[in-house]
This record gives sequence, C-alpha cells and structure tokens, in this order.
Amino acid sequence: MRDPADTSARIDRVYAGTFDSSFDFDIGVGLPQFFQGTWNLGPSVTAANVDPKGFAIRTHLSNGQWVTQSKRLSYGLSVSPTLFHLYPGFGRVQRFRHSITPTLSYSYSPAATVSSEFLAATNQVANGYLGALAQNRLTLGFATNIEAKMRAPGDSADAEGEKVKIASFQFTTVSWDFERARATGKTGFATDRFGYTFRSDLLPGFDLGVDYSLFQGNFLSDTAVFDPYRESVRAAFSLDANSAIVRGVARLFGATLPPRNGRPGSQANANDADGLSSTMGAQQGMGAITGTRTRGAVREIPTGKGFTASFNVSANRQRQPVGGRVVQYDAATQCAAYVQGTFNYDECVRQATQNAGARDPNDFGALGGTFYRVPPTTSVGFRTSFNLTPKWSASWSTMYDVERSEFASQVVTLQRELHDWKAIFGFTQAPNGNFAFTFFISLKAQPEIKVDYDRATYRPPTASRTP
Repeated sequence: MRDPADTSARIDRVYAGTFDSSFDFDIGVGLPQFFQGTWNLGPSVTAANVDPKGFAIRTHLSNGQWVTQSKRLSYGLSVSPTLFHLYPGFGRVQRFRHSITPTLSYSYSPAATVSSEFLAATNQVANGYLGALAQNRLTLGFATNIEAKMRAPGDSADAEGEKVKIASFQFTTVSWDFERARATGKTGFATDRFGYTFRSDLLPGFDLGVDYSLFQGNFLSDTAVFDPYRESVRAAFSLDANSAIVRGVARLFGATLPPRNGRPGSQANANDADGLSSTMGAQQGMGAITGTRTRGAVREIPTGKGFTASFNVSANRQRQPVGGRVVQYDAATQCAAYVQGTFNYDECVRQATQNAGARDPNDFGALGGTFYRVPPTTSVGFRTSFNLTPKWSASWSTMYDVERSEFASQVVTLQRELHDWKAIFGFTQAPNGNFAFTFFISLKAQPEIKVDYDRATYRPPTASRTP
C-alpha cells in the first residue's frame, strides 16, 4: 500500500482478508434535440462521480468504514449526422447505399476534489492523481454501413426490394482531454479501452469483435503509459437451410431443398443465430449434463428450424503487468472442493480458466494489491442441430481448447416427437472419459407430467491418466 504522508514510500502489509463493496448512482438530464433527422444536435447535463469507482465504497484499507466521494456537473453538446451516398448496382442489386454516422461530442466539467479518505480506501494518493482535474474533452464515435437494395421479383415498379447489409463497422468511442494533455505533457487520451465490431448479412449471424487496452497501468495516474495492446478477439457465425453455402452444397449432391422461408440475415435468422451462440457454453455446463431433476436444465432441440449450425472462436490474453506482487492464477485452487479427475473437477477447471480473464480491471478492488496473472485462452466452439427423420432430431455441440490442445465436453442430444409426448436423450463425455447420460420424457400439454432418468459415471483419477 502507499503512504499518503510520503508518496514515494511503499508499505507491505498482509491482511487476513480483502473485500470491496460499493454503492453508486448517476444523474442525467436529456434536453430536447435540435435539427432532428439531419445534424441531431443534443445538449446534455449530467452529474457523475469524480473517480470512476462507486459513489460510496468500503474496503479493507478503510477498516470497513464507508467513505464517499463527490459528484460534479458535466455540460455536453453532441452532434450525430448520417452522411450517405448511393451507387448504381449490377445484376440482382438495384443500388448500393454507403452511410457514415460519426458521433462528435464536447463536454466540460470543472475541477473537483476527492477526499484523502476515499483515495486511501482505493490505495491512491493525491500526488499524480488525474481524476480530479477539470475535464475538457472531445469524444468521437464512428459507424459505417454498406447496404444493397435488391431488385423486386418480376421487376415490378411498385414492389419494394429487400435490403441486405453487406458490411457494418461499429467503433467504440474515444475521448481526448485537453486538460489531461496539458497537465501531464503526454497523451490526452482519456479512454482506457477501445474496440470495434464487424457484421454482415451475407453470412447470417456473423459477428467479429476486437478489443484493446490502451494504457499500461492505471490511466488515472500520470505514470500511465499509452501503449495499445490487443486483449481479445471473438468471432461467430451460423448457417441454416437458407444459407447460400448450404443450398449450394446441397445442389451439388442433387438434394432438393424447400423454398426459402426468410432471406439471409433477416431479423428472425439473426436472433436464432445469436441464441445458438450465446447458449453454446451454457449447454456444456455441469448443471445441464450431469443429470438433474429440474426440467429447465434439459436442453431441447428447437423444432421447425431444420438444419442449423453455429461456430464460435474466441481468444483472450492479459497485458503483462509491471511491478511486483504478481501471482500466476491457478484454477485448480478454486476447484479443490471437487475430487480430482472427476467430470465436475475438469469442468470446474475449464470454466474457471475461461471466465477468469473476463473480469473488468476496475473490479479488482484497491490498487496496489496482488495481481493475478491469467494464462491466455483460445477456444473454438461448434454446435449443430438437424432432423434425422420427420419425428427424430439430433444436436451435437463441442468446444476445443487450443491452449490445452484438447476437446472439452462432447454433448449429443436426440429428441423424439411422440404426438402428445416429447422424449429427449442426452449423452455427455468429458476429455478424461467420464460421461453422463440423461433421459427425459414429458407431456407437451402439461410438462409437469414427466419421467426422467440420469446416470453419471466417474473414472478414478489414476485410471483417467493411464493410456
């Protein structure tokens, strides 16, 4: 911890336990916009915390006592016009539309003070602290879209052709603080994170995102160094019976597909793809695959959607910390309550490793404490569902850990429609060979009338390591 009386001194103290509790609220007043539909000029007045932490906090450094900070008014003015240009099309495309939507805002907040008690509770000192400076900021956001308007069927003059989003880029906002640049003599960037996303209707459900950390160290300190560092990359896309790739492959093998029930990239298809991607990890959770007596944990296969497949790739890494008190994060410590070598233990280690790097750096409590270095994670997920017969449907989902060079849980589900009943068979296998089997049958009109069965088999730890 830092000594408020001597900012150059560092004191090593060992606490029996650490904690961080906070309470927060913000006040904002949105004033009427001017030039709506063109410049979209909007003034605003907000009252926000001087420090990004909560309005009231208590930590082990404050001896468990609540300490508060002050709020200050911020006056802003933003403008967000949409600039576009139309280009002639070709083939089935009637025309292209390229739009750019910049968001530029200016805000000013007077200088403020943060009590020494609040700074001490977060292990900060007034010397070199930039949070209390006056804020004189320009904030820029940017988005651009390329859309294609298709020709109406039959070249009807009155019919309206569908619109397809070819490419869409969305960038997070960045702020430049003139007061910060003047006080530090360094960069004026007042944003510690930056990222962008890319989407396209040409591949339904496609989503690419990249996130960066902009500063080495606490960006509220004058010792922070502007050094952009890529922390995460994520990509996901989905395929279904309406996808051009699937229909093209089917035609190569002479298969006959039903007419399209929605264009690629439609809102319904996008929602289905998002649902598959978001639940991919949940379907491999312990509660859904080790056997349970609650119907909500039994994963049903969506009916009436035909073939669907979703892919998910994610890579996360942590910026190399500078300074002492760095400890390598060990997921096995968190999972010590489970028997080593069992299915629950392996799943706990995998999930703890993947989720450890997802925390917000501002949520790690007081500054200057032990920094837990999380190993990088790279995973590739896949899930597909399809109809075997008009009454039988199946799904398979898996995830591959690139860093550990092994597959995670293999989840296979079979579903049978029995007129008024629905039967679900589930099988899950862990990388070490442990498996779980679940059978569930229920009445469609009254799901509480049901019969379920589950069985889980664990190998002993020694057997799981022998070839």
